[in-house]
Amino acid sequence: MWQRCYSKNDALSILVIGGFTNDLIGSGALRVGGPAYYITTTLMQLDEAPAVITNSYKLLDVVNHAFMCNKVYAPKSDGVFVFEIRESNGSRKLRLARRGPSINNLVEELISKWADSSIKFDVAIVSPVFNEVSSEVVAKLGGIADYIVVDIQGFVRKCSDRYCTVIVDERRFYDLVNVLAGSVNVIRGELHEFPEECRGLKISKCVAGLVDVVQTSGPGNMYVYLSKLGKTIKLRPLPGIEGSNIGAGDVFTGVLAYFMGRGMDLLSSCARASVAAGLRVGRPGKLWFTLSELEALSHKILRHINS
Repeated sequence: MWQRCYSKNDALSILVIGGFTNDLIGSGALRVGGPAYYITTTLMQLDEAPAVITNSYKLLDVVNHAFMCNKVYAPKSDGVFVFEIRESNGSRKLRLARRGPSINNLVEELISKWADSSIKFDVAIVSPVFNEVSSEVVAKLGGIADYIVVDIQGFVRKCSDRYCTVIVDERRFYDLVNVLAGSVNVIRGELHEFPEECRGLKISKCVAGLVDVVQTSGPGNMYVYLSKLGKTIKLRPLPGIEGSNIGAGDVFTGVLAYFMGRGMDLLSSCARASVAAGLRVGRPGKLWFTLSELEALSHKILRHINS
């Protein structure tokens, strides 16, 4: 039976639903990746031990689960997504070389089980990589989670050719909003993952009053739509950070959800998430950030708010 995990810091109860991948970066060797890996690792740097629903138990081979008292859940048809990633001049091209299994039935089964057991999470983070969980099932998370953050990347992706070059299907964004509006708290994604008419200061035209939205664009400006105010705020990330941004979006999502779960407002949470993502880019293979760094550097971002 899954149980809440507490630490000396009164840990949050966090659920992560996301893909685990092996990524071929350029012409190099395969390396682990995906939201299940990056978000879980990020939360562990914040002294949190989430429950994780993903596509493969191989996550346990790379996450130091000795510090996690919650199980990792994967379907019987265990398998890893494999992506080929090409980066050039700040842009990224993806090809899905191997598809992992669906986790839809598993998520639905666990939601029902936990609801029957009166188990409640403080925060649920949903970040699939390629349609492995449906928006209809995600909409049911409100029964077991107080706060829900959804990354849109895996919901809006599709193959464009027989080699499965990954592109964004803008129509899927509207389908996603129609299903999840009123069921989740924040929808996050990269700027290019949103329909062109919904990007930046135009986001209110597409989700007016329905849900809070966060759009990021690497070293470019981020846009935060506050649904209760009907207002979009522009924030500038830390300047001068260079490096590969693979995994940075997942780090952002994990830190954003963490601070929202702690009761912090959305703008302040976004500032800290942006710092964490930037430091991840600048520190590949190292401890990405400390809490004190997030607190100190986030003020540099909040100092330059534009709306």
